[in-house]
Amino acid sequence: WSGRIMSLLFGSFSIILVYLLSTMFFSKRVGLISSFIFAVSPYQMFWARIYMDEALLFFVLISAYLFLKDYKTKGYITPISALFLGIGALIKIISGVFIVVFSVFLIISVYNNRNNPEIYKKSVKNALYFFIVIAICLIPLISYNYFLYKSKGMVDLPFAMYLGINIEVYQGPGLAHGDGFMLSRLPKNLKDVGVEYFFKQDTMAFALFLFGLIFFLRDMKKGKEKSFEKYFLLTLFAFPLLFIASTIVLDTHYTYFTAFFAIFAGPFISFIGDKIGKQNAKRAIYIILILILLINLYQLKNVITSKSATGKLRDFAIENIGQNDLVIADARIYRGNTVWM
Repeated sequence: WSGRIMSLLFGSFSIILVYLLSTMFFSKRVGLISSFIFAVSPYQMFWARIYMDEALLFFVLISAYLFLKDYKTKGYITPISALFLGIGALIKIISGVFIVVFSVFLIISVYNNRNNPEIYKKSVKNALYFFIVIAICLIPLISYNYFLYKSKGMVDLPFAMYLGINIEVYQGPGLAHGDGFMLSRLPKNLKDVGVEYFFKQDTMAFALFLFGLIFFLRDMKKGKEKSFEKYFLLTLFAFPLLFIASTIVLDTHYTYFTAFFAIFAGPFISFIGDKIGKQNAKRAIYIILILILLINLYQLKNVITSKSATGKLRDFAIENIGQNDLVIADARIYRGNTVWM
């Protein structure tokens, strides 16, 4: 139950963060719409059982919110967002791809302040603190892999995939692990992820996201207002998606993107509501959201009426494994599954 409670808590807090981020970019009405879209996402609900991804999503979102709030209110980035980002890295190493995005835009923020000596000095000092906090948070991760390599000649899966260290350890039937970053398979993987994961499992959010993304890009082209924030939001979505899709096609690794579907879909739904409703836009938006909810419930019908493989594994463990029995599991198998045993 501890894992389930983590999913519930971090998933619920992520809804609030989707609202805060959407409100920061658009309006309170859009924030409410986006948070609703995220809350009823079939893809998000289905994969919420893998508790590490819910926690990672929360820490990435809160880092993004604090990062942007600092830039908007102070003009420079404080290390507080680095702390949450570092915690996310300790939960799941794939968050390293998000650290890259934060780091690049942190450097850009410092550069943008070059003509203001007072703010520039604060920017440089806080940027150094930011990287120090990230480095401290990564010490356990790096230390673990260093000593693992020294003792057994192997490293954890992500390090093996990207650094090519004893990758053979993680190859075999049923392991579903990739070979590291390969740009050549990006087009096929993007197609598979877009169709099999996003469209088939979260049809409405994905479709509305595509239209919303077009509107977002159009607005970016029109003016430079909030350009830093908008480029950050867009890059925080696009870069991890392209990188992960060039690495591995595992459905749990894509739950993070449903939050961005909601953030980009919100303003489009608000726009459609205004166009359809004219005199009563609120009622039109309510109708749209109810339709989305009904379609999402239909997509979840199999999940609601059946038991997952993880649930069956847990039932087997309860019925067949004694309290004092020793269970030996292949360490290469995804920990999010074996932990339930």
